[in-house]
Order: sequence, then C-alpha cells, then structure tokens
Amino acid sequence: MLRWKALVFLLLICNAAFAQYVDFMIVVPAVGIVVAIFLAGMQMLATSISNPQLMAWAKTELRELLGGVALIAIIFATFITSNGIAIALTGDANYMTTAIDIVEDTLTNSEHGVDRAFEDIIQATSKVRAGASYRPTLSIPLWVITLSYSTAPYAGIAPIVSSLGLGAQALTNVIYIYEALLLILKFLAVTAPSVLLPISFCARLIPFTRKVGNTLIAISLAALVLLPFSIILMGEINERVVDYPQASISSRAMDNLDANPWAMLIAEPFCSSETMKFMFGITDMGFAYLMCLPLLLSGVGAALYPACTNLLQYTIYPLISNLFYIIHAVVLALWIVWAEMIEQGAGIGLGGVWAADVFNTVYPFLTQVNNLVLLLYLEFIMVCIITYTGARSISTALGGEWYLAGIQRLV
Repeated sequence: MLRWKALVFLLLICNAAFAQYVDFMIVVPAVGIVVAIFLAGMQMLATSISNPQLMAWAKTELRELLGGVALIAIIFATFITSNGIAIALTGDANYMTTAIDIVEDTLTNSEHGVDRAFEDIIQATSKVRAGASYRPTLSIPLWVITLSYSTAPYAGIAPIVSSLGLGAQALTNVIYIYEALLLILKFLAVTAPSVLLPISFCARLIPFTRKVGNTLIAISLAALVLLPFSIILMGEINERVVDYPQASISSRAMDNLDANPWAMLIAEPFCSSETMKFMFGITDMGFAYLMCLPLLLSGVGAALYPACTNLLQYTIYPLISNLFYIIHAVVLALWIVWAEMIEQGAGIGLGGVWAADVFNTVYPFLTQVNNLVLLLYLEFIMVCIITYTGARSISTALGGEWYLAGIQRLV
C-alpha cells in the first residue's frame, strides 16, 4: 500500500512540475532531520519501556539513515564526476544539454539529418510521379470523327515511387522514436534533478519506503546519467568510428529526376495559360456571347449582336481552337518521331535515358536511407539496453524493489 501511495505522490509532483518550477531538494535535509528525531524518540521509548526489539529496530534504522545520508553524498559526488567526464568527451559540462543537441542534430541536420532525408524523399517522389504520369495525347478532328493517339513513355518508372514510399515509411518511424526521445530528455532535464531525485532521496531516508526509494534512486540515476551518457556515447561513435550515412540528394542530382522532354517544355505555355483554359472551358457559344456582350449593352450596336455571335461561334472560335490543336499535334508528332529515332539508334525506349538518371540518383540515396534507419534503430536499442540494465543493476545493488508499478510493463 505504501509503494502505491509513493507512486501516486510522485506522479502528482511530476505533473505539478509542468505548471511551475519547484526544486524539492531543500526538502531532503528536512526529511532527514525529521526521521532522525523520530528514530531518537523511538529509541527513548524503547529504553523507557525496556523493549529490546524496538531498541534494535531503532538502532538498525539509525544506521540505515546514516547509510542513506552517505549514499546521497556519493550520488552528488557522482554528479560532479559526471560533469568531468562530459567535459572530457564533449567539452561541455552540461551533459544533458549535449545529449539533447545530439538528438536534435540527428533529426534536423541540414546535410544528413532524418528530416532532410524525409524532405528529399518527398521531392523525389513528386518529381518521379510527375514524369511517370506524363501522357501526351494527339487529337485530330475530322468532320464527324476524331483521331486520337496517346502514349505514356515514362510510365515504366512508376514502381520506383513505391520504393521511395517504403523509405519514407521507415524514416517516419525513426522520426517518431527520436522525437519522443528528445521530448523525454527535455522533460527529464527539467523535472528529474529538482523533482524525481529529491523525492527518491526522501523515500530512501524514510524507513517505511526505503526499498521504493532505492528503486526510485536507480531510476533517477538512469534518467539523469545513463540515458544522456549513452546518447553521448552513440554520438561519439557516429562522429569518430562509423561512416555515418549521408542520406540526402544534392540539388544537381535532384534536377536529374525532372523528365522535362522538350515537347513538354514547348507545350507548357499553352497548356498552363489561364486564358486558354478559360476560353476552352466556356465553349464556343459562351465565348461568342461573352465577347459580343459589349455590343448588346451599348445599345447602338445591338443590331449587330446576332451577326457578331455567329461570326465568333462558327468562324473565329473554331480557327483558334484548331490552331491550338495543330500546334500541339505538330509538337507531339515531332517529339514522337525524334524519340523513335533515339530508340532505333541507341536501342533504348522513349524514357530510357530518364529512367537511367532516376535509377542512378534514387538507388544510392535509398541505400543511404536504409543504412541511416538501421543505424538509428541499433543506436536506440543500445541506448535502451544501457539505460535499462544500468537502472536494474543500481536498484539491485542498493537493495531496492525492481518490480515497481508500471516500470516492468513499460520495459
């Protein structure tokens, strides 16, 4: 029952720490003094009533109190040593800040960060999909029928999009994990030294919650020392030992993913023109009525309105539309002939050159993405193993209870 009360009290304290910064370390000496006075009173009571069992308990608990005070002093000395180790490894005394910076750099580094790799995947996917969905169509109206020809020369490159999607999925999982790790580090940097560790010391000094206190001390030390130092160790390995994957696509290599056939470039001004889109959207009748509307509104030229609409609807509009179709057909026909000549001369398909560019750009990039994801997974597992085993070993050495509510299930 006491361990549940201690756990609920700890959760309430941690929740209150979000609202206002409170340093509970000043409570530890007060708790030690109160416990010492309580034990002294118990010893006096045992002496007055001649109870050897109570006297032995009071002496034992007094030794445990002195051991707790010595343990607290050792832990503070450990923190000082930890700062020295941090300075030797990173040059920064605040090792928690160093660990946070390492995780943030893993996510946001502009050259090889996870966010950069994810952004490059999005850009590469959009470029490849745009090229793969390029489908030029040739339409020639002939009296009551229309001859149409359509081709999708780059459609064969579409499967590469699924490979990029798998890379994006893997990076998404890594982003979730390391963003959560970053949030945990920031939370512990604020609450652990001023809330969790003091409450652990208080629980250790109180005779009835000694085992729970030992376990909380182990968890606190794992959160304050083992977790950030394991991250710093992984950062040093990445910088000095392993060949860290460079999962990024340069701007020049990204340009290789643009299909951009010259037929597409020539047709783009016509196809993207808002004027042409609007004119073809309102059809011949709407175009004629709209253009001749000033004559109808002027009153003077109202009599000319029917002749104007007939001229625009049956003569001008067909000429404009047919001219547009002829230009589009000529450009597409020339491009198809040119592509066929390349195919016959070089033995490649219509999209063969672009497909080779896409493969030579995307394949090395996805290889680096795979290496990056695998490395970050392994490092996260190592961080968890070091933190977990360290906390369990410290708890066992201090004589604490490892099976604290929620911790075993979390692991």
